Amino acid sequence: MDQAPKLIVGARHVDERGSLLFNNDLNISNFRRMYIINNSDSQPFRGWHGHELESKIFITLSGRIRFGAVRVKDWSNPDKSEVPQVAELEADSLDAFFVPGGYANGILSLVPGSQALVISSSTLSDSLVDDYRIESTFWQI
Repeated sequence: MDQAPKLIVGARHVDERGSLLFNNDLNISNFRRMYIINNSDSQPFRGWHGHELESKIFITLSGRIRFGAVRVKDWSNPDKSEVPQVAELEADSLDAFFVPGGYANGILSLVPGSQALVISSSTLSDSLVDDYRIESTFWQI
């Protein structure tokens, strides 16, 4: 595997007309679909969910969210000693957290009502056959 999770930093422009958030370093040319996640206030963590092939980009639309990514070498027997790579993103930027295939991800809402935009490299049908779930308490972020 030649890719690793990474933070792709966005920016903000402000002038008398208002503000503009942008991320000119985020390449979405190989991505196919997107969806929004709203974790419940009673269960603010969603995870662990991974794919061997599918990559994802996470962007916080509202609130503040901690994203985690863990390399999984054996999906039938994940390594509990792996340490998640973590990024904390707020809605006042257009920072993005890229998670390549081969990783499981977890999403922790740090503020009630937080929303995450997820951009996926796979179609839904391809994603469903490349889908792995690991107990939510397996790793901590």
